Amino acid sequence: MNNDKEERVRFQKPYHYLVARNKNVFHNLCALFNNFQLATCMAELNHWQRLALANDKSAYDEAYLREDLMDFMEALLKLVEAFWLISQRHIYKNKPKLRAAMDKEVQYLNEDEIAKPKKVIKYFCTTFKHSYSEIELMDLLDAVITYDGCKKLYKGNLVLFYQWMKWLIYGV
Repeated sequence: MNNDKEERVRFQKPYHYLVARNKNVFHNLCALFNNFQLATCMAELNHWQRLALANDKSAYDEAYLREDLMDFMEALLKLVEAFWLISQRHIYKNKPKLRAAMDKEVQYLNEDEIAKPKKVIKYFCTTFKHSYSEIELMDLLDAVITYDGCKKLYKGNLVLFYQWMKWLIYGV
């Protein structure tokens, strides 16, 4: 048994991106994309959308709501790629060959958006109110959790992924 116990300080958590929301954006972006690689983020968001659209007991039970979700998801996928590009360009700012290779990894952004990813962020901000984005993301999570069809989803990272996406839209 270890007799060198450190005195425990109660009700304190180690560093967490939610606490440091706007303090160091690049650090938080790096943490996001270290936890969830770009391909993982995109696959997860696409999977969430499929489950939400297939869930007939969700907020998306009417056609116009499904249409809004699809448009929101298209913009969110582009937003994730834009933030990923910005973070990678920050990390590899002195390595132009690596930066050029990063541009080829995105799937949803067009050439103009790749050249100017901040335009994507601006578009997202002007198209979707923060309150709408937050509610849409919560409805999406709810639809994923309550989905009871035949598609499978690993639920171990649901809350963490949701928190990261919420942080991302909060940052815009």
